[in-house]
Amino acid sequence: KFRTIMHERTQANITKEEMAAIHNLKNNREITILPADKGRTTVIMDTEQYEKQMNEMLQDRNTYEVLKRDPTEAKKRKLKTVLKQLQEEKKIDKQTYNHLIPTASIIPRIYGTPKIHKPGAPLRPIIDSMGSVTYNLSKFISSDWLLIFTLLPHRKSDELYFQTNTLHTIRIKPVILHFLLFLGASKLKLTCTF
Repeated sequence: KFRTIMHERTQANITKEEMAAIHNLKNNREITILPADKGRTTVIMDTEQYEKQMNEMLQDRNTYEVLKRDPTEAKKRKLKTVLKQLQEEKKIDKQTYNHLIPTASIIPRIYGTPKIHKPGAPLRPIIDSMGSVTYNLSKFISSDWLLIFTLLPHRKSDELYFQTNTLHTIRIKPVILHFLLFLGASKLKLTCTF
């Protein structure tokens, strides 16, 4: 029965005209189609306006800096060294090592989602790091953090509350802390106990 279902032709839920309109919108270089920052809404922006807003945002030297060279390969080498050391010290097994070892060298990409609930619809910067050097490592760490956040009392998501009343009672695996420090979360040294 499953094979029969798989071979049956599915009925389209939009007309050919609607499909053509969607195709034309997707291929129109004068507009940029984006998800809104909140509210499950799709926003259509003038591409020129979108690019201008993104460039203005990236010009803020208090937030962003121009790098002299691409740090991807150096980060990749450093992460491989750290992972090899952790494997040799038996802090991670071979399977974890193979999962975390960076194989891709995709540079994280930035895009903006319009905050349509604010005047002028400023853009919220989103960094897409899928496929980057630290992507698998970030997923590995976040799985442990997800467990930590589920232990928090409900409606107590305030960052200060978390730091002063909760974090000091949570034991973080040294290997996770090591990775967090590698990623630049150095403030955790002051708030974690072993």
